[in-house]
Amino acid sequence: MLLVLGGSFSTTQVVAQSFTEGFESTSTLTDWYIRNNSDTIASTTLAQNWGFGNPTNFPAQAGATGSYVAVGYQSTNSTVGATISNWLFTPSRTFSNGDVISFYTRVSANPTSFPDRLEVRLSTTGSGLNVGTSSATVGDFTTLLLSVNPTLSTTGYPGAWTQYTATISGLTGPTAGRVAFRYFVTDGGGNGVNSDYIGIDSYTYTSLSTPPANDNCAGAINLTQGATCTPITGNVAYATQSQAACGDGTANDDVWYKFTATSTGATITVDGSTNFDAVVEVFSGACGGLTSISCTDGTLADGIEAVTANALVIGQTYYIRVFDWYSAVPATTNFTICVQQFT
Repeated sequence: MLLVLGGSFSTTQVVAQSFTEGFESTSTLTDWYIRNNSDTIASTTLAQNWGFGNPTNFPAQAGATGSYVAVGYQSTNSTVGATISNWLFTPSRTFSNGDVISFYTRVSANPTSFPDRLEVRLSTTGSGLNVGTSSATVGDFTTLLLSVNPTLSTTGYPGAWTQYTATISGLTGPTAGRVAFRYFVTDGGGNGVNSDYIGIDSYTYTSLSTPPANDNCAGAINLTQGATCTPITGNVAYATQSQAACGDGTANDDVWYKFTATSTGATITVDGSTNFDAVVEVFSGACGGLTSISCTDGTLADGIEAVTANALVIGQTYYIRVFDWYSAVPATTNFTICVQQFT
């Protein structure tokens, strides 16, 4: 039996490039999604989705007894053996070669009468969730990182929590994408010869990349306020969250700038690249004691944000925070920024 969750998990934000998820609560699950592409499913049968584990089957690897995710033979309600293809998508990230993914998994018993299989797949096409529309398709998740019990052996899936590790390789450079778990069992379901119940716990993604130098207020890059706009290029790749977002966006990738006022008014212009939905916040004060004086998100992706700040004190330093509105990694992470005199 499975304790079921809905079609996506999304409330608070994972705020760092590297992270660990112990599945203690839905409040920690942001940018996680599920999709069931199994043969013969009924959308009204909630037990077919991934969900939190049932401790009567076995307890979690760590934390509270039910704090793991699980899926099983109820992924299909076919009256004959069917192919199960049930997906769990982890948060989007900007991947680099050498990044490491690890997790624990197990089944109820080994050996088992109803073998299970788990694939771990990578998409390098941004934050999308394309896995096609059938049990046979994988869509953009064409890279198989590892497979647990690939031959559906009765002894191939561990009956005790066991850690598995995969290392990202073969990328040509920093690449936005997702890792996904695929519960993939042929001749499965309640009327098949395969599939029972698996659990996953203590998922960890470790990035070898370092955040940008201006990831926090203390590293803010200096901008020159001029009579005209002279833009420089910025990038939120690998940035982490410094503080909560202004407005209703998510500031999980904010970067910082500063300028010394040369006039009592300033216009800050940020031009986002394709699919980059910039949010711009301006502060007075000093790092550790900032006061927000403006927050702007007036356009959608690809738009230009222009913030006008008035009543500035000439000679005083002001800080600017830029982040992408969405919780997922944007398809492109760069933008331009400038500060211009305004009177």
